[in-house]
Amino acid sequence: MKTEFRTDADRENDFAPDLNNVFPKTHSARKPRGKPFAPGNREGKGRPRGSRNKTALLLQGMIDEYSPALIRKLLKMALEGDRTALKLMAERTVAPLRDDRVCLRMPPVRSAADLTTAAAAVIDAASQGKVSIEHAKSLMDLLQGFRGLTNTEDHERRLVLLEQCGSASRSGSGLEEVDPAAESIAEPDEETTDGV
Repeated sequence: MKTEFRTDADRENDFAPDLNNVFPKTHSARKPRGKPFAPGNREGKGRPRGSRNKTALLLQGMIDEYSPALIRKLLKMALEGDRTALKLMAERTVAPLRDDRVCLRMPPVRSAADLTTAAAAVIDAASQGKVSIEHAKSLMDLLQGFRGLTNTEDHERRLVLLEQCGSASRSGSGLEEVDPAAESIAEPDEETTDGV
């Protein structure tokens, strides 16, 4: 006699309904969800955006009506020592803690030359424990951003000076303006062509 081993999944399949008989084949021929209306729909654009259904309105009315009593009950339970109620009240009533303001005397930073002394002040304050490492990193990021701005400003100033000097030398010497692309194409020297 042959013993047949059956798993739990096999036993569950014995009681599963035949889905082919439950849902007819025409059920799958529906319009796809999301765009149920054909282009050029004359019946309107559908439900207005932001409108709420009857269930949502009913629930909002119940919340408005019963919320003061529920809050009083929750507060009473929290005062009686219910830890879950106490946790809920603490989460909802106490604002999340944020980082404190940093109280640090730094030298004024007006130019790139001042950045070194300001960075040294931040590092000293962090090493002495006057400022947390996170605050020191934030301050150093600010100084780094300021350095980027001063570098950009310095490059812009130098570029303007170079353009002014270049245009003044060309106009004052009577030289024609030279196209940089034409300058890059140089004729080969005679010395290099003879040896090849």
